[in-house]
Formats: sequence, C-alpha cells, structure tokens
Amino acid sequence: QNHFGAEKVLEPEAIADDTTQAELRESLQRLQGAGVTLLKVCKLNSATVKNITLVMEEMDFDVLGFIVDVTQVSEYSELVSGGWFQGGFMIDVAAWHETYPTRGTFSGLTSSEFSDIFRLATGYQPSVYAAAQFAAMCALGHVLETAPNTSVEALREGLRNIALEEFYGKITFDENGQSSQPYLVLQFRDAIGLEGDGIEIVHPREKATAPAIFPRPTWRQMRCRYETARLGEECFGQGTCDRKGKCACRGGWTGSACANQVSYIESDEGRFSLIVIVMAVLGVIMVASLIIVIILSLSRRREKRIRELLLTLHRAVGDDDHETVQQVNSQLYILGWSASSIEDTIKHVRRMHSERRGISVDYLLSDEFLHFAQERTGKEDPTFYDLKDAIFFGETPFGADLDCPRDGKKGVALVDALDKRHVGECTHFLSWTWGYKVSTVRAGLEHWLELTAGEHQAHEVFLFMCFFVNNQYRIIVNKEKTSARDLELVFEENLARIGKVVALLDTWDNPRYLTRIWTIFEQAISIKMQVPVTMVLPKEASLELLAEFEKGKEGIIRVRDSLTKVDSASAEAYSKEDEEAVKALIEPTGFKNIDLKIINFMSKWVGMEMEMHMRSLVNPDQAATKKPGLRLSEASQKRVHRFENTPSRLLKKKISVGGLWGSSSKLRKSTKSLEKGQDDGTQSCADVESLETRDCSLDLDVGDVEI
Repeated sequence: QNHFGAEKVLEPEAIADDTTQAELRESLQRLQGAGVTLLKVCKLNSATVKNITLVMEEMDFDVLGFIVDVTQVSEYSELVSGGWFQGGFMIDVAAWHETYPTRGTFSGLTSSEFSDIFRLATGYQPSVYAAAQFAAMCALGHVLETAPNTSVEALREGLRNIALEEFYGKITFDENGQSSQPYLVLQFRDAIGLEGDGIEIVHPREKATAPAIFPRPTWRQMRCRYETARLGEECFGQGTCDRKGKCACRGGWTGSACANQVSYIESDEGRFSLIVIVMAVLGVIMVASLIIVIILSLSRRREKRIRELLLTLHRAVGDDDHETVQQVNSQLYILGWSASSIEDTIKHVRRMHSERRGISVDYLLSDEFLHFAQERTGKEDPTFYDLKDAIFFGETPFGADLDCPRDGKKGVALVDALDKRHVGECTHFLSWTWGYKVSTVRAGLEHWLELTAGEHQAHEVFLFMCFFVNNQYRIIVNKEKTSARDLELVFEENLARIGKVVALLDTWDNPRYLTRIWTIFEQAISIKMQVPVTMVLPKEASLELLAEFEKGKEGIIRVRDSLTKVDSASAEAYSKEDEEAVKALIEPTGFKNIDLKIINFMSKWVGMEMEMHMRSLVNPDQAATKKPGLRLSEASQKRVHRFENTPSRLLKKKISVGGLWGSSSKLRKSTKSLEKGQDDGTQSCADVESLETRDCSLDLDVGDVEI
C-alpha cells in the first residue's frame, strides 16, 4: 500500500459458475470503474475462472495481482502449461504443493517423491487433501513409535506436542488442535516459458523456490511477450516488452518486434572495414568447409568400418570364435569406442544370439538325443515333464553352472548348454505340449520332413521349442514372475520374427493338444497375426485318420467332432500360475470367441486333408505333386488303381455333394477331375450348378461317404 495507493476493499461481486458472459462483463466493468488493483476469485470452477480471465483481457482490465484458487486443479494447470498465456502469473494460497522442498523425517520422502509414488499407484495428480491425509498418517506413525505406550492418553499427548518435519511441512498443532503450519503462496509462471515454467512457491521466503513476480504484467505486455517470443526470449531476443505492450529494442536493432538490425556502415572507412571482414569470413568459411569435407569423409569411412566390424562380431559370437571377438574388440577400441561400450555391445550380441537360437530337428531325431533323454530319466520313452525333472532338478542339473548370456546369472537355456552343432537361428515355431513322449515328438517331426521332402532338411531346420529355448532355470527353478502382457508381447515378437508355425498333435482322437491352454493360446495368436500354421501328426496317427475317413460319413463326423472339441475356459497348464496368466490374456477377447476361431481353423484343416485324400484317390499322380498334409495308405492306392480302370457307366456308389465343414465349393471343384475319366459320352457329373440336384454314380469303394 506504500507504493500502490491507499488500501480499499470493495464488497464482493456475486458470481456463480452459471453466470453468463454478459453478467461477467458487467461485474468486471464495475470493478474496473472502481479502480480495483488486486482481484481475488474464489469458489468458482476452472472454466469460470478462464472465462473471467478472457473477459478481463478483452477489456484490458489490468490488475497488479490476480488471486485464484484453481492453480492446482489439473484441468487449469494443463491449460496454462499448454501455452494459454492469459493464465500466467496467477497467485494462489495452499497448505502444500509438490515443489515443497523439505524431506520428511518419518516418511523419508520429499513432496515430489510422494507425488511420483501417488501418480504411479493411482494414475492421478495428488491434491493437497491427499498429501494432508498421508502427512496425518505419518504424524500418527511417528507418535506410535515414540509414545511410551499406545493408550489413548499417551497418543493424544504425543500428537498435542508433536513437532515433526515432514514433506508436508513442519507438523505442529495449536491450543485448539488445529495445524499451525503457515500456508504457502504459489504463483504460475509465464505459460510461454519466459519467466520459468509451472508453479513456484514464492512465500514464505525460507521455503520459496522462486521470487514473486509483482506487479503482474499488463495484458498488452503479456500479448507482446507471446507474439514476439523466440527460443525463450521476448522481442526476438533483442529487447524487452514494456507495460504498454511495445518492444524496447537493444542497440543496433529496430522494428516493432526488434527483428531488424540497424546498418552501421555510413563511411568509406566503414565500408572498407566491412569488405575486409567479409573477405576474412569467406576465407574462414572456405577453410572450415574443407575441414568439414575431410572430417565427413573420414567419419563415413569410420562408420563403414564400424558396421563391418559389428557384422564380424555378430558372426564370431554366433560361432563362439573368441579370437575374432578379441580382434574386433581391439579394432573398435582403436576407432574410439570405450571399453564399457564394447563390453555392452558384446553382451547385447550374445544375448540376441541366445534368444534367437532354436534346437535342430536333426538333433531331436538323432540317437544322441534319444540316449541323452533315456540316460537322464532312466525311462525308455520319457515325456518332456520327465525330462524337465531330470535335467533341471536332478543331482547334476544340465547347464546350471554356466553363465547365462541373457542376464549374466548362473543357469542357461538348453540351447546355450548343448553343442553348437545342434543349435541355430530359429526357422520354425513348434506348437506342442510337454506332456508328449519323446517318441511322439520324433515321429511327428519325421513325418513332417517326409511330407515336405526336398523342402526341408533336418539339419537346416531349427525349432523355437520352449523346452530348449527358454531359460527354464529362471522360469521353473527360480520361478521368476512375468506379467501376462509381457508373455503376449514376447510370444508375438518371436512369432513375427520366425514367421512359420508347425503344430504337432499327438493323435486325431481327442488330442491332448486341444486341452492345453498354452497350445490354444499359440493357435489363437497365430490366427490373429495370420502366420501360416502347418498341422502335423505322427505317421501312425496320420494313417489312422485316413482310415477313419474311409469309413464314410460315420468316420468323418467322428473326426470332425474330435478335432473341434475346444474349450479354452477349461483348458489347463502344468503350472496354475501359467494357466491364470494365459487365461487373463484370452479373457478380454472372450473364451467362446477364441474357441470358435480355433474350431473354424481345425475344421478347415480337416476339410483340406479330406479333400486332398479324395484328390489322391481320383488322381494319385497329380496328388503326389501337391505335397499333401497326409499321405495315402497302400490300401487306398489299390482302390485308386481299381477306380481308374473301371468305366464310369459301371460305377455304382452315389456321392452327394454337400459339406460337413462348409467347404463344398472346394470339393465341387475337386470333382471336376472325375469327368476326365468318362469314356462313353454320358452327361458329366462336374456341372457345378446341377450337382446338388442330380445323382452321379461313382464307385470309390470307400463306403457310403457324403462329401
């Protein structure tokens, strides 16, 4: 009041949150006419405060100080922090703010640390009420620890006399039991960053994080700052905005925004000096340009050499070529890499190689692996659960004493413990279950290689097979936790990188595969990502499936019912925790939806196998070139021979075209090959439009089958 006139307090203006813009303007005009220099707005929401601010700017109603009580409301603070310059320099009063610097004696936290923990736990910005409640619990905890006993009287006396330094401030109580902590005065800084950023404590002085800015800049001055701000400086960095909203330029600059430099050359001497300066600058530029060209050339050569060395390092780590790794190490050091950078790079490459390794199919089919499994378990044909106990929990755990290239701890994945001849970068993802016996896995893989003869060689195929690839010492021995979301991301990343899935079923008759939650999950993700899946059965089970097809309708329906019996909600995993984690991933999509997708996929697969089988009966030479998913039995080939040598007019059995799995259009197309065998000029059975209404006599000698 000494500098700004005598103190005079006006009666409050009654404004509500639903007050219209016109009513706001009338109230503010009365205050402006009365010469108000300090304005306090309270008990209104942030939207109303914003409207008041905008009307004041429109009126050029300047005040020395503008006090509000919404600076800590997230909507308002985000508005100002986002660049709404009109909201800058507001003053607020609060019991606490997250910039309060004191560290708590009991909690051990500063206000900013408390705020970070609160946001992490709740997702919200802590209000003063949240801080007050936590501070109250700190006070109570302190008294519980320091009081002679826990009686009501002792705790009451402890609270009455408490003087605890906390993140909230010094906690003390007056004779009325009220907090005696002084309030803080807060001030928003300039929204465009010229006077700092965010909210600062400006009083009391001993707790202040920044000095107060008073009087508040005028509206014209704030507009000038906003319109001419460049890189954190007003007036293009060449002047300052005055309270009238004009740029006061420094020497040598002019213009409304101080953007124009004044020419100082007014004499021949000055021009000559300028020429000398220009020539000198040009010389410096030419020399600098030459130096830059040389540096860039050397830099490109250096970067190319580094890329070559990193590729060499990648190959050497994969081959366990320690000598070459050391040579690359030395070369990178000469090129300016620090020892720590080189070490980190080598660790990264080793981890990447480890995580991308797969187990060789050649090894899985070898006598070496079979003897290893039998000797470890003492069983002729162990399951992989048996192997799990014998390898990771036996008297001499395999690979337990080796350092893991993924995390540096003891205990490695099997692909890191086995001879390097048996591992390589994954080419296929194997979807299977640990409940399979070793013989089942070997028979399934042998049959797959047989069916894809020439396309895959055992020594060139490396499977992502979780038993071998994942570090089981972390998962099943140490039981380290992995979130459901991390499981999904890691699986999808591996699936996208590998790009091919082989799904191994033990049998077609109620396969174990469709009762395990992991294999159902793998099928669901493969379908979602549209990754090609090859279904495989051991040869014996494959022949049994063909034999079932040849029983006719009854056999086909039995196959369909068996291979579409999917219930993900009831599926199980060896580990209950795994089961719950995977089901948590499936649940948002819905178990029924997942079931339907897998049923649809399995149905199409069975339909395709049946169609391929029928093709092979009709034209075995053509079928042999199609790489079918199932091969013909000898009995089936005999029937095909008999069919090819029978005139069509003598064929007796009737085939009605339909579709147990909705694939009738494909099957109709497959029957076109039948007309090629007719030799008597009778009407063709391959007329697609009439097949459903006209019978065709064909003796396939496969029973009464409805296709």
